[in-house]
Amino acid sequence: MMLEIFNQADSNKWDEIVNGSVNGTLYHSWNWLKLIEKHSGTKLYALVFFDDKDVTPFGAIPLFHMQKFGLKMVFSPPPRSAVTLGPVLLNKGYSQRKFELSHLAFQGSIDSFIKNLGTNYTSIITSPGLLDIRPFSWADYNVKPLYTYMVDLNQGEKEIWKNMSKSLKLEIKQAEGQGVRIIENPSDNNIDCVL
Repeated sequence: MMLEIFNQADSNKWDEIVNGSVNGTLYHSWNWLKLIEKHSGTKLYALVFFDDKDVTPFGAIPLFHMQKFGLKMVFSPPPRSAVTLGPVLLNKGYSQRKFELSHLAFQGSIDSFIKNLGTNYTSIITSPGLLDIRPFSWADYNVKPLYTYMVDLNQGEKEIWKNMSKSLKLEIKQAEGQGVRIIENPSDNNIDCVL
């Protein structure tokens, strides 16, 4: 794998990678990452990994570096950012074996980069779409799977609301009371959170 650090000039390429991945989220987009960097007091390293044999990216990961209390720390995402990030992977039509080997090499490249920063502590919280976390386990990370629910939005608002727990309905109403609105963007059907 070949590592490249993307910067502002590469922001459109970065967003193309995120949009083409199986587990990219809105929070992986370049503009969100720069906002997170600005408000977290960290330095963003937007790492993209390419196969040795071609120029198509295999995956990418936003890492945020911070030095505090004499410790060098790397996060994806930084503390109190209230999002999930971690790596995004592109589906290049690999066989299962080739994909696993590439994923393992990708993880090794991440670890080498983190080690070269002299990091004392690393925390990576992956997006819900990243289903195979074995490379983290194989690299001796302390892995704690957390689970979330995926809701089919095609069933309609009334049916979704009916199936929610009372506590979730209360939390949504409290968020609305604090001015949070979720609206559908008619131009591309993405969901935006408006504060």
